[in-house]
Amino acid sequence: MSTRVPTLIIGLGGIGSEIVERIEIRTQNKKDTFFRNYIRDNIQFVIMDTDENSIRERRQSGYKGYFVTLSGDVSVGKCLEWDEDARIKWFPKDGIFKNKSIAEGAGQVRAVSRLAFQRAIRVGALEPLHKAIGALFRQSINNTNQELKIVLVSTIAGGTGSGVFLPLAMYLKEYMKNKYSGS
Repeated sequence: MSTRVPTLIIGLGGIGSEIVERIEIRTQNKKDTFFRNYIRDNIQFVIMDTDENSIRERRQSGYKGYFVTLSGDVSVGKCLEWDEDARIKWFPKDGIFKNKSIAEGAGQVRAVSRLAFQRAIRVGALEPLHKAIGALFRQSINNTNQELKIVLVSTIAGGTGSGVFLPLAMYLKEYMKNKYSGS
């Protein structure tokens, strides 16, 4: 039986995604055989961002993991029309961000990334994350009989990473409980 622990590494926002990209690219280094062989079957990488330009840069730079774009071509105002809870209870009421496109990134505003995350859940944009979890969960059942480990990589200073960190952790807890409990 293998002692390798299936691990999901998720990069949140620009800096978190960049760090995860660097780790993932290191696994492709032909000289680093131990790291590459360990990673190949036991770790999945996901990057998650509101900034579509940042996602595009990761695609062009050689990152081969999963991508989750939280934004889509929608404004903050449109998201607030769809999300009554956010509009009434927690999103700033000053209207400054109403015309801001979420695809430009959260711009250091945690509330924008949280709103984008809730929208992503509603429209099914987290499917790449679900696929990465599914691949690792099958790996853990078939080969290691160990629980899946999840690592979130983020900063507390940005918009997307700091705004999505806690909601994503809570989402992952519920998703794993509902999807895989009893398996």
